[in-house]
Amino acid sequence: WSCTKCTFENEGEATMCQMCGNFRSGGAETSCSKEKAKYQLQTVVVHQGFNAGSGHYVSFVKEDKLWKKYNDSRVSEVTRSEALKAAATQGYLLFYTRIKTSDIPPKCILIN
Repeated sequence: WSCTKCTFENEGEATMCQMCGNFRSGGAETSCSKEKAKYQLQTVVVHQGFNAGSGHYVSFVKEDKLWKKYNDSRVSEVTRSEALKAAATQGYLLFYTRIKTSDIPPKCILIN
Protein backbone atom coordinates (compact mmCIF):
# COMPACT_ATOMS: atom_id res chain seq x y z
CA TRP A 1 0.00 0.00 0.00
CA SER A 2 1.10 3.54 -0.69
CA CYS A 3 1.21 5.98 2.24
CA THR A 4 -0.82 9.13 1.63
CA LYS A 5 1.50 11.16 3.85
CA CYS A 6 4.93 10.35 2.36
CA THR A 7 3.97 8.17 -0.67
CA PHE A 8 6.29 5.35 0.48
CA GLU A 9 5.32 1.95 -0.95
CA ASN A 10 4.82 -0.35 2.05
CA GLU A 11 4.80 -4.13 1.71
CA GLY A 12 2.37 -6.61 3.21
CA GLU A 13 -0.33 -5.96 5.75
CA ALA A 14 1.59 -3.49 7.93
CA THR A 15 -0.66 -1.07 9.81
CA MET A 16 1.96 1.66 10.01
CA CYS A 17 4.10 3.20 7.26
CA GLN A 18 7.67 1.96 7.55
CA MET A 19 9.01 5.34 6.42
CA CYS A 20 7.05 8.02 8.29
CA GLY A 21 4.97 6.15 10.90
CA ASN A 22 1.60 7.16 9.44
CA PHE A 23 -1.07 4.64 10.50
CA ARG A 24 -3.31 2.68 8.14
CA SER A 25 -6.63 1.46 9.51
CA GLY A 26 -8.57 -0.91 7.27
CA GLY A 27 -8.71 0.83 3.91
CA ALA A 28 -8.29 4.27 5.40
CA GLU A 29 -5.18 5.87 6.82
CA THR A 30 -4.93 7.92 9.96
CA SER A 31 -2.58 10.65 11.05
CA CYS A 32 -1.42 10.32 14.66
CA SER A 33 0.03 12.94 16.92
CA LYS A 34 2.47 11.36 19.31
CA GLU A 35 4.01 12.82 22.42
CA LYS A 36 7.26 14.56 21.51
CA ALA A 37 10.32 12.46 22.22
CA LYS A 38 12.43 13.49 25.20
CA TYR A 39 16.16 12.96 25.53
CA GLN A 40 18.69 13.22 28.32
CA LEU A 41 22.40 13.91 28.09
CA GLN A 42 24.39 10.70 28.55
CA THR A 43 27.98 11.45 27.48
CA VAL A 44 30.09 14.52 26.76
CA VAL A 45 33.39 14.34 24.89
CA VAL A 46 35.64 17.36 25.43
CA HIS A 47 38.70 18.29 23.40
CA GLN A 48 41.37 20.10 25.34
CA GLY A 49 43.93 21.83 23.14
CA PHE A 50 44.50 24.61 20.66
CA ASN A 51 43.44 22.78 17.48
CA ALA A 52 42.26 19.43 16.14
CA GLY A 53 45.84 18.43 15.32
CA SER A 54 46.94 18.44 18.92
CA GLY A 55 45.40 18.16 22.33
CA HIS A 56 43.66 15.64 24.51
CA TYR A 57 40.17 14.16 24.79
CA VAL A 58 38.28 13.69 28.07
CA SER A 59 34.82 12.15 28.49
CA PHE A 60 32.08 12.77 31.04
CA VAL A 61 29.69 9.81 31.27
CA LYS A 62 26.47 9.48 33.24
CA GLU A 63 26.34 6.03 34.84
CA ASP A 64 23.13 5.37 36.73
CA LYS A 65 22.68 8.72 38.51
CA LEU A 66 26.38 9.57 38.86
CA TRP A 67 28.62 11.47 36.48
CA LYS A 68 32.18 10.20 35.93
CA LYS A 69 35.12 11.80 34.20
CA TYR A 70 37.29 9.51 32.05
CA ASN A 71 40.77 10.92 31.51
CA ASP A 72 42.94 8.18 29.99
CA SER A 73 43.27 5.52 32.71
CA ARG A 74 41.99 7.84 35.44
CA VAL A 75 38.30 7.71 36.31
CA SER A 76 36.87 10.11 38.86
CA GLU A 77 33.40 11.02 40.07
CA VAL A 78 32.30 14.57 39.22
CA THR A 79 29.26 16.66 40.00
CA ARG A 80 26.37 17.01 37.60
CA SER A 81 27.07 20.74 37.31
CA GLU A 82 30.69 20.09 36.35
CA ALA A 83 29.59 17.71 33.56
CA LEU A 84 26.93 20.12 32.30
CA LYS A 85 29.38 23.04 32.38
CA ALA A 86 31.83 20.99 30.29
CA ALA A 87 29.02 20.24 27.82
CA ALA A 88 28.04 23.90 27.53
CA THR A 89 31.51 25.39 27.31
CA GLN A 90 33.77 22.72 25.80
CA GLY A 91 31.50 20.03 24.37
CA TYR A 92 32.94 18.45 21.22
CA LEU A 93 30.52 15.51 20.97
CA LEU A 94 27.30 15.15 22.96
CA PHE A 95 25.49 11.81 23.20
CA TYR A 96 21.84 11.58 24.27
CA THR A 97 19.57 8.68 25.19
CA ARG A 98 15.86 8.72 24.52
CA ILE A 99 13.64 8.79 27.61
CA LYS A 100 10.76 6.32 27.47
CA THR A 101 7.44 8.13 27.23
CA SER A 102 4.16 6.97 28.71
CA ASP A 103 2.26 4.01 27.32
CA ILE A 104 -0.74 6.15 26.42
CA PRO A 105 -1.71 5.42 22.79
CA PRO A 106 -1.34 8.26 20.30
CA LYS A 107 -4.34 10.38 19.33
CA CYS A 108 -5.35 9.61 15.77
CA ILE A 109 -7.59 11.33 13.25
CA LEU A 110 -9.02 9.73 10.13
CA ILE A 111 -7.83 11.14 6.81
CA ASN A 112 -10.54 11.18 4.14
